[in-house]
Amino acid sequence: MPTQPISLQPLPPTTPAPPALPATVNFPDLLSACLHTLLPLIQANAGYIRLFPPNAETRQISAAVGLSMAFLEHERKTCAECNLCGHNLSLGIYAFGMGNCKTRSQACLFGEEFKSVIFTPLQDEQGGLVGTMTLFYRAERKQVPAHALDVVSNFTPLLHTAILHNRSNRETRRTEILTERQSIANEIHDSLAQTLMYARMRTNLLIESIRGCNELMSAEYAHDIDETLENCQKTVRTLISDFRCEIHPSGLLHALAELAKKFTARHAIPLEYSNRVGDLDLPVEVEIQIYYIVSEALSNIATHSNASRARLVIDHALNDYVFTIEDNGRGGYTFAPIEGHYGMLIMRERAARIGGEIKIESAQGFGTLVQLFLPHATLQGEKQDGKKNQAGAGR
Repeated sequence: MPTQPISLQPLPPTTPAPPALPATVNFPDLLSACLHTLLPLIQANAGYIRLFPPNAETRQISAAVGLSMAFLEHERKTCAECNLCGHNLSLGIYAFGMGNCKTRSQACLFGEEFKSVIFTPLQDEQGGLVGTMTLFYRAERKQVPAHALDVVSNFTPLLHTAILHNRSNRETRRTEILTERQSIANEIHDSLAQTLMYARMRTNLLIESIRGCNELMSAEYAHDIDETLENCQKTVRTLISDFRCEIHPSGLLHALAELAKKFTARHAIPLEYSNRVGDLDLPVEVEIQIYYIVSEALSNIATHSNASRARLVIDHALNDYVFTIEDNGRGGYTFAPIEGHYGMLIMRERAARIGGEIKIESAQGFGTLVQLFLPHATLQGEKQDGKKNQAGAGR
């Protein structure tokens, strides 16, 4: 199951123009519109675009036109090496017959009688691969229009520019929101002035009672001051922790990859990091809560587990994203909150805020497994709520 919805659309027999796009369009729909424009120009019958997100092991199909879901599922499971039939990506655009393809050797695959393919890598200015585009013909390779490769060659720079622009926009959006959160944190920090003023007033009263040798009132004022300062300290720590986030502008996956590297370097516990979902486009609020949950779980491993290795896996199962943190330590923890140690309780509260759930397994001598389950439907709902809020603010 892809991490983002595929924009899957049929290709009519004649397509004079791409389908009209709404004022606010998601990126997969934009890629589909590009395919709708390109396919008639080169007389191709179908095609799809596969993106290569950074820090990901999965190459996700983000847009497709004229292909069945069964065909796309086969293509999705095809590894890049097989998909290219051993072709070197650095060689650029090329065409080949389906009969020569290791994974598409059948003349009819899931009812699709394609006989020829044009494949093109989508590269950035430095030659880095950001995606691929695969186009299908029902005609033999020798019958593919001569100008097709030239058209595709001129079209691919537009696609890779759009892909890079989309990434840049997402990073910019994250940066703006994180900057705003920083400002909010400063304002809330200033709002503690009233509490601190109360502490100062009690301090003046404490001084007066000491001068008057009133031990009973001195003890009462001292207790009030201590309690007020303790509450201030807790409030400040909570606010700074929530609002001054360490997430990189590139997003959660980049931040978790960096967190995994730092964990191994700091604690000498090898941490295996595996991203199996490709890309994640989550609300920043959700990313922040996930980051803190994973950080707390890793902190527990470093502090309490006595483990020699650990794993951080990002995956999906049915309708959930699953973040798994596990170790081979001593296990046997109950995770009941004790005075001064509420890490697991806070993790559960953070998960609840974003509609998720924490599950824990910790058998004596068999390590500890912590999993965060996040329903896809919940995240889609938060995105829609965010769009409504933005629309309301713009009125």
